[in-house]
Amino acid sequence: MMRSILFTTVLLAFVAVGSAFAIPCGIGGVTGAVDCQDGLLGSNNDFPAPDVVNAQTFFTFTDWEYLQKVEAPDGDGGTAVTETNLDYGWTVTPDGGWATSSGTWAFSTDVWNDFNDVMIVLKDGNIDNVYFSGYLLSSFIQPTAGLWNTGGRDISHLTLYARGGDEPPPIPEPGTIFLVAAGLAGIYGFRRKLNPTA
Repeated sequence: MMRSILFTTVLLAFVAVGSAFAIPCGIGGVTGAVDCQDGLLGSNNDFPAPDVVNAQTFFTFTDWEYLQKVEAPDGDGGTAVTETNLDYGWTVTPDGGWATSSGTWAFSTDVWNDFNDVMIVLKDGNIDNVYFSGYLLSSFIQPTAGLWNTGGRDISHLTLYARGGDEPPPIPEPGTIFLVAAGLAGIYGFRRKLNPTA
């Protein structure tokens, strides 16, 4: 019985953590994201960067800094172009060529040393009036690599933004700590019920 309670507690913890990596938005998804926000219909995230994401107060912030962008080539045979404002080693690799709608992303750990919040923006090929979606990465986990997908849409580019480097980042209490603590308290109470002298 105690094993099934422990197993259930651990399973719930994994489900809670896993759900944080499956944040859906208008355009695909990004692993490591804790929130997403679609851009206003008909807008583009980088004309000019970062004015649009700041004017649209992505994740309630207006001080995003444009770091780097990887632009998909026209057609599948070309070479991607990387534009750099501040170089943090932003790399984007599609799965099997740019005609696919998924791949991997990575950047230097220095981003988390210099900034409190990091956002990845996926820009599509203007399909269905959702032109771009921003994904706020977890400042608690601080991922530096992961996966991206556009949900089957054409990809125009992926852009890396960051903000808030002057003050230390807030230390969030993740829900998994509460979940594990509640599970341990339940196990302790159950054990006390079975053996009142312990």
